[in-house]
Amino acid sequence: MAAVGVAVINSIGNLGGFLGPYAIGALKDATGSTFSGLVFLSTMMIVTFHMLMVMRSKMNKAATDLISAEQEDIFGT
Repeated sequence: MAAVGVAVINSIGNLGGFLGPYAIGALKDATGSTFSGLVFLSTMMIVTFHMLMVMRSKMNKAATDLISAEQEDIFGT
């Protein structure tokens, strides 16, 4: 499972390494300025941060629920 996780992270990183410069170039051609490309990448970074925070809170809630369920099974409370 660890190898699969490393492979997925590596694949996403490689995809970002291709799409980031491509997006900056496409937006520079469309607008004539690299500023729009940098704004796009910054926006994507902010969106990703918020997605990670939502996922983290859901994972914490799921872990808490699982621990509570296990304690009920063990202690019968």
